[in-house]
Amino acid sequence: MQTTPVDETGPELDEDELELEHEDEEHEGAPAEPPAEDEQPAPGPGSAGFEQQLEREQRRHEEAIADVFGADFAELAVCAHCGGIGFAPQPQVQVHPDRRTCPTCGGYGQMLTGSRVETYATDGCPRCGGRGYLERNPQPAPPAPPAPQQAGPAAAADEWGTPSWMGDPSISSG
Repeated sequence: MQTTPVDETGPELDEDELELEHEDEEHEGAPAEPPAEDEQPAPGPGSAGFEQQLEREQRRHEEAIADVFGADFAELAVCAHCGGIGFAPQPQVQVHPDRRTCPTCGGYGQMLTGSRVETYATDGCPRCGGRGYLERNPQPAPPAPPAPQQAGPAAAADEWGTPSWMGDPSISSG
């Protein structure tokens, strides 16, 4: 195989490598060509050819990685999460039934103060205490009948807030 120097200081590349480099340069920045009318789009999940196409691509990818790693490839195992594809489905995180986004700060836990001083531009949310969410407060036992000296209805406890052990979230720690 004939080799051709790239430059006086660089490594020598064989003709195949030079051809690949030249092809990459041709395609760089070029708009993608639209598929020909007779070409069919790649089969999607669930279609007949999808699994075969995926298996072919997986073998090709595996061979390419084996070339890069050489003998060390034998020490690698297929990823348990993605099956060796390289992409795993996004986890389906469930909403906690006793938590909800704080409506005061929108879940950020911070609020703009109006200050133009960077250090003081935001402050912890007074409603959620900077956590970004509220918890369902346990329903207290029904209140005892009001004593005769009390006037007016008793204040109802808010169903959503911060746990009592956190203290009053409207008092900032500074």
